[in-house]
Amino acid sequence: MEKIIVGIWALNLVASVVFAILGASKRQKMWLAAFFAVFPVMGFVIYFLPQWILNIRKKYSYDRESLVRRFDIEQAQAVPVVEKELNVIPIEDAMAVSNNKEKRSLLLEQLKKDIHTNYKVVLPAGGDNDSESAHYVAAAKMEVYRKKYAELSEVQKELEKEPKNMKILQKYLKELESYIGSELLAEKEAEVYKAEYCEKLEQAAKVKDNGMTAEEYSCYIVYLIELKKYKEAETFWGKCEESKKNEAAYWKVLEMYYNMGEKQKFYKCLDSLESSQIKLSPEGLKMLRYWTERR
Repeated sequence: MEKIIVGIWALNLVASVVFAILGASKRQKMWLAAFFAVFPVMGFVIYFLPQWILNIRKKYSYDRESLVRRFDIEQAQAVPVVEKELNVIPIEDAMAVSNNKEKRSLLLEQLKKDIHTNYKVVLPAGGDNDSESAHYVAAAKMEVYRKKYAELSEVQKELEKEPKNMKILQKYLKELESYIGSELLAEKEAEVYKAEYCEKLEQAAKVKDNGMTAEEYSCYIVYLIELKKYKEAETFWGKCEESKKNEAAYWKVLEMYYNMGEKQKFYKCLDSLESSQIKLSPEGLKMLRYWTERR
């Protein structure tokens, strides 16, 4: 009997030492090893039995309905309310904090509303690392591009039949502006259409009472400057009636003079804007005050 007790004690001591070594590597409390050594066998029973019972209960004893409901909640993806998300943060940021399933849902919900009016909102997501999300954006771009090109081509055919019809020309210029501003064209392609817009408007400008508005003339000025045809833009601006000028054109001309380093012409144009009858936007007023104070 003594040999059995000594054997049990020796095994218990070895187990305690092993536990102490493992406990030290895992940063567990070293006092447990001393507890096992002082209370042979029972120390281990007192420590491990409750854990073993708890594991058994976790494995076999559960509330099935609660588990099923919890599983559904954990597996369900929180689909964002698209309109709310887009009103709060830019879509780039919304995409950055969403997983792939949420990204796709965000894009699809937005595009399902009206792809032809909402596509610009999702364009920044075209470079997303999720290939399927990027594919949605690419597909939307192709669809809008196809439709806009078809609309432009249709009006172009009308203009070819009646090249002197100013109403059809205005309609064509409007379609061109929409096409150029779609953000779907490559830089060189956009330049080609801007040049065509300028050419068509120059032809119309030769006709008396052509019906062209400040909007068409503004686009013309903007496109000339973006094409770096500064001399033509400056000449036309000097001849253009004040009633045919608007805020956008003024700021584009001011930008041109600033880039050219024409300080005198810049402030002369700024004075013209300040004394004009044009109703400036809040941003325009802010810019006007800034440059006036800076002078």
